[in-house]
Amino acid sequence: MNKINNPTSSTVPTSHPSYGRSRFLQFLKVRVSHVATYAKKHPREFVVELLTYVFLCLWIVVVSKKLFAYTDFRQAMIDQPFEDRYGVILSYLLPIIQLGTAILFIFDKTRRSGFWLTVLHMAVYSWYIVLVLKKTWGFIPCGCTLEFPFDWKGHLWINGIIAAVAIVALLLDRKVKLPSQNGLRILTQLDTAETGPEAGLVERRVCQKT
Repeated sequence: MNKINNPTSSTVPTSHPSYGRSRFLQFLKVRVSHVATYAKKHPREFVVELLTYVFLCLWIVVVSKKLFAYTDFRQAMIDQPFEDRYGVILSYLLPIIQLGTAILFIFDKTRRSGFWLTVLHMAVYSWYIVLVLKKTWGFIPCGCTLEFPFDWKGHLWINGIIAAVAIVALLLDRKVKLPSQNGLRILTQLDTAETGPEAGLVERRVCQKT
């Protein structure tokens, strides 16, 4: 009888796994809801931010593949139709350039440079693929230097898509107002509440007058 009347006996203890899952799902739901709200209010800024993270992850993956299998990558560059010394130089230079491009996407002030460098990288790489497909050196070299599991022609299409997306990001980023270009700016900050299952994203609007 005491067991039935005890209101705390039917509650789920905080240490129970289902309690942790429910808190996490509620936390995730609030996060997604606020991100969706921000995307509706500021669609251009949201797309630019999303593409920034996409390119950051892309270049991190590309660089990681080279560094974790650097011996194979170096040999693949040497096996290309140009002189071996150029292959050795490129085996050092390409990871540095690609890592630098990834770093540019971390900071707001340098992300435009990251987009531009991405377009330039895709243009140069596509030019080399065109030379390969035209059999400039009399044969089609090994495709072991390709970043994605496609042949040379398929990789040319991938490069074109990546370059086009980067150009779109540049055009959208031009229309995102910077603090020095407008007197009234809406700053959106994503804050996390310290406690409680209602922890979410809080949008603050700060008006800066000229």
